[in-house]
Amino acid sequence: MRNKAADATAEKRRQIIEGAAALFTRHGYEGASMADIAAGAGVSKGTLYNYFACKSDLFAAFVGEMAQGMLPQLFDGIDTLPPREALVAIGERVLRKMLSQRSLDLYRVVVSEAGQFPHLAQIFFDALPRRARETLVAWIDRQVTAGELSVADPIFAADQFFALLHTRIVVCARLQLPRDESDAALRHVANAAADMFIAFYRRPTQGE
Repeated sequence: MRNKAADATAEKRRQIIEGAAALFTRHGYEGASMADIAAGAGVSKGTLYNYFACKSDLFAAFVGEMAQGMLPQLFDGIDTLPPREALVAIGERVLRKMLSQRSLDLYRVVVSEAGQFPHLAQIFFDALPRRARETLVAWIDRQVTAGELSVADPIFAADQFFALLHTRIVVCARLQLPRDESDAALRHVANAAADMFIAFYRRPTQGE
């Protein structure tokens, strides 16, 4: 009985978050009222407030759900690959996630609302960019320990790698301009980023 109740609660929570996500991406944070979110999710305002005390909590849950579904996929299996291949895999996955419609919609909401609601930018940064960086930093640390890389500042190195992926493809996607999102184009960016990273941080071998 408890499991059924817990499942029902979790399902209702997901229902509310999905309803809120649709309104946030369509109307922005300010333009999505709690009443509209309740109606869009098919629940009463009382039910909505039983799950989320305020709109900020609901936005945080929306971003958190995205992060929970996205981050494990970015780094799955990378410890079984040589460093360069791991970076290429991470790069391609990150690009595909950044270019997904939901990611683009969320990014535009955060950027457009950050001036008036700076806490939204912090919620977004903590849930996605910061956690992705922390995971990449942990991988870099493991490569340093294994003698594959020589990195004095792993946090800065992780930031560098992600910055190398932000080419015109991502910029044009965020501005809704024409771009090439083919597998070959994304692979080219990921390969170039991996090559630049490895060239700079590879531990020299004896005689080099």
